Amino acid sequence: MHIFRMTRIFTVQGDSMEQSLSDGDVLIVNRLATGRATVRRGDVVVTRVSGQPGRHFVKRVVALPGECLSLQDGLLLIDDNHFPEPYLNGLPAYLGTGNHSWQIGEDEYFLMGDNRVHSTDSRDYGPVAQEALVGRISRRIWPPARWGTFEYASLMFGL
Repeated sequence: MHIFRMTRIFTVQGDSMEQSLSDGDVLIVNRLATGRATVRRGDVVVTRVSGQPGRHFVKRVVALPGECLSLQDGLLLIDDNHFPEPYLNGLPAYLGTGNHSWQIGEDEYFLMGDNRVHSTDSRDYGPVAQEALVGRISRRIWPPARWGTFEYASLMFGL
């Protein structure tokens, strides 16, 4: 298979992934990396927006198929265990009142933006079906000063 069929280029629009990604960043997305075995917690993915052809979101995978995710007292819990989020760089994990929980289906993922205050994500539209995932971010290619790979899951969590 030709390499250009396996990848796509996306440009970040908005600030929902600040500080990890900024408005205008240009990303290479690995289209083959959407199978269940290759999508890991901590990965940054591109997903299609339901009912809006041609529109995409860039978000982080925070819960995997079959897990129970809870937001309680400002903490992210996965199956009742606190899950630290080092990629937030000190930003609060959750803002708002009340506690919320979601049971993630067998072919679904829970996606959130890193800039939780300015992110429309699975907290608003629910878990995302695997078939809606376009791919996993593999590199940022613009701006040149921030060029590099995106291997959050393996670097931060030892996966």
